[in-house]
Amino acid sequence: MGLSPSMVIWYLRRPVVWGELIRGGARRMRGPVPDERPAASARCAELAVPREQAAEALGFELVDVTELEEYQRARKLLAERGVHVAGAGDTAMLYSACLGTRPGSVLETGVAHGLSSLAILLALSSNGSGCLTSIDMPYRGSSDDAYVGQAVPQDLRSGWTLLRVPDRRGLSRATKSGPFDVVHYDSDKTRAGREFAYPRLWSMLRSGGVFLSDDVGDDLAFVEFAASVGVTPTIWRKADGGDFVGGFSKP
Repeated sequence: MGLSPSMVIWYLRRPVVWGELIRGGARRMRGPVPDERPAASARCAELAVPREQAAEALGFELVDVTELEEYQRARKLLAERGVHVAGAGDTAMLYSACLGTRPGSVLETGVAHGLSSLAILLALSSNGSGCLTSIDMPYRGSSDDAYVGQAVPQDLRSGWTLLRVPDRRGLSRATKSGPFDVVHYDSDKTRAGREFAYPRLWSMLRSGGVFLSDDVGDDLAFVEFAASVGVTPTIWRKADGGDFVGGFSKP
């Protein structure tokens, strides 16, 4: 299926995403990809542990960021703007990882409205140190590119670098700010996107650092990557009992 004329215009007005338009066209020409979700979900269900146990396995204690006033204020702000947040990353685990491991630097791909970014920045603020680099391109079809990261208040932005570009550009630029102590993948959910980003994120992660990825039940890329680098993945379900999230530490 080709792009609508309005979507083509959206891409053409944003040169930073032209490469994504070309790659998307190439994928469509190759035809549909196999649906790995049933096999991946079954594998994740076999490996999944309770969230508290997952946090302990990764070296920190689970703390619920959603109880913080700053987080609740951000959710209220989004609601007032008519934003319904669905499919967000496991913000409590992100907050806990950054609070517990006290990272000097964090990298995330995928921002959307910025709740994950907010959770990370709240942890860094509580620690009194650390900085966050985030990567996210404008969302396809949206007429308002400025909404990316809108949940993050101004008083938390001094330690935040937001790269408004696709992963392929952003990861190349982010290497200048690395290595990182925590990395979180929550952007391109295709197998091709994961196969591109996972090795690069791994190379930018310090020894002893924490690698986290959202929606690992979409395909088998996460468990295959863990096997390829010789680590055992920790997998759990989000607080709402929905999608799977995964992580591991770098030896």
